[in-house]
Amino acid sequence: MGPYGKAIELNPDSAYTYINLGHTFFELGSYDKAVVNFQKGIELAPDSFWAYYSLGDALACLGKIDEASLYYYEAVKVDPNPH
Repeated sequence: MGPYGKAIELNPDSAYTYINLGHTFFELGSYDKAVVNFQKGIELAPDSFWAYYSLGDALACLGKIDEASLYYYEAVKVDPNPH
C-alpha cells in the first residue's frame, strides 16, 4: 500500500496510520479492508472517536447495520462532542 505500508513498517503501533489507511480503503470501496484497519486503529487507540465512527460507516456499507450501530454508540461514549 505504498506510503502507508512503509509507515506501518516504520511504526507498527501508529493507530492513526491504520485509521488513515482505513479511510483510503473506504474511499476505494474496499469496505472489508477498511474494517480491518479501523479495528486495528481502535485496538491501538481505544479513545479515538473517528476510528469507532468510521468503523460504523464501513460496516453500514457492508449492510451490517446492527453491528454498525454498536460502533456509532461506542464513538459517542468515547467523545460525545467530537467537534
